[in-house]
Amino acid sequence: MNRRGILIGGLATGLGVPFHAARAQASAWPSREVKVILPVSAGGANDALARAVFEHVGKQLGTPFVISNNPGGGAVLGTALLAQAKPDGYTIGNVSYSGLLLTPHTMKVPYKLSDFDFLGSAGEPLYGLAVGPNSPVKNMADFVALAKQREITCASNTIVNMVCMFNLAAMTGARIKWIPTKTQSEPIVLTSSGDVDCALQSGPELTAGAAGNRIKLIASANQVRWASRPDMPTMIEQGFAVFNSVPLGYGVPVGVDPVIRRKLEAAILVAARSPEIVEMTSRLGVASRPLDAQGLARTFQAAAPEMEKLIADAGMKKSS
Repeated sequence: MNRRGILIGGLATGLGVPFHAARAQASAWPSREVKVILPVSAGGANDALARAVFEHVGKQLGTPFVISNNPGGGAVLGTALLAQAKPDGYTIGNVSYSGLLLTPHTMKVPYKLSDFDFLGSAGEPLYGLAVGPNSPVKNMADFVALAKQREITCASNTIVNMVCMFNLAAMTGARIKWIPTKTQSEPIVLTSSGDVDCALQSGPELTAGAAGNRIKLIASANQVRWASRPDMPTMIEQGFAVFNSVPLGYGVPVGVDPVIRRKLEAAILVAARSPEIVEMTSRLGVASRPLDAQGLARTFQAAAPEMEKLIADAGMKKSS
């Protein structure tokens, strides 16, 4: 039996911490600072939102929640650190599609989806579709019509962004080719210059490009319109039932006492629904989307087969 199996079994059988003592420890939690592992660099929207959410959570629970940025390996480094942490409630972290649903299909990783319990989510990135300033495309109907006439090239820095584009192609027969980039800003540069037909990217990059008239935004790729651009309709509103939904979620290594998990889940939901966090999501280019633990778990479980298929279709799936 592995280390975690021994620990969990011990709690249940008396080989480790006695049950009543474990419950007492859970009731007393938190008695010291809690580490929050983020598999991203400091300074981005994910980082800024997590800092605000867990400052709020810390005030609710009366203890500091300290952010630890651990980027690298397509979110593998930070995700692995979370999976390997002691399941005592003093280490939590960001759980992402990249780390849990995509990278494990492209390379060997030291964890699996079942190594985590979900806590909840505060929001999801805004996504949009943009074309070049001289493109004849004005809306989704134009876009699909053109993509049926010839292959459309679409730049994005991650395959996660392309989910709605692949689904659009499957739904309509549109021909869309993904052009991967190394940075978030490169799709805007390529679209502006006409080297690609369009960019499917997150809100901050698109907003900056549109402000300089380097690109034209034609659709929100979320389920809702952007608060900052209420006049830009969604793909759904334009007659194409496709969208991206990628929660910025939080979790713990499996085995954390349910009492502690419930405290964390409740505090994250309170923070996510607070006026200051909702207002902040809009400024960060994030859609407010509070989810409880079950809601976040269902979202990941539903997305898992779709993400695996995307990787396989793109020819990126690792050999067995």
